[in-house]
Amino acid sequence: VTEFTKLRNRIDGQTSSVLQEIVTALLADGDSYDEAVRAAAALYRDKAYHLLGALEAEAPGQFAFVRPQGGYFLWGHLRDAALDPDRLFDLAQEEGVSYQRGEWFAAGGPDTWRGHLRLTFSTPTVDELTEGARRLGRAVGRLARTPGR
Repeated sequence: VTEFTKLRNRIDGQTSSVLQEIVTALLADGDSYDEAVRAAAALYRDKAYHLLGALEAEAPGQFAFVRPQGGYFLWGHLRDAALDPDRLFDLAQEEGVSYQRGEWFAAGGPDTWRGHLRLTFSTPTVDELTEGARRLGRAVGRLARTPGR
């Protein structure tokens, strides 16, 4: 415990006193805590489902996504194995949208999750999610029209 505490102190620096008081108040009042958790779950669920709908509207049939049951990320993959995921990543960057490539998280080697994407929906607003889907849709469209894809 002592070594862990030293490590956490080096990593955390100092936690905000204001934040500590807010968390203390939430935990002291079980109803407030439960309400905060329900509100956060609804917010993130709505944002995730919005992003799913926007991606399907902007790039119909191009991706297969797992409907999240929690968390902050949407995981999916390119349906068309002939499309080059490395090129898609580059094109998405050119369109001004960024995502995490699945192979960056693969424990079984980079080919395990090649063509997979991890998209966040926690921080962006609904409008930003819509715009991100639009840009990713443009990148997929450009990729699909590229000879040799």
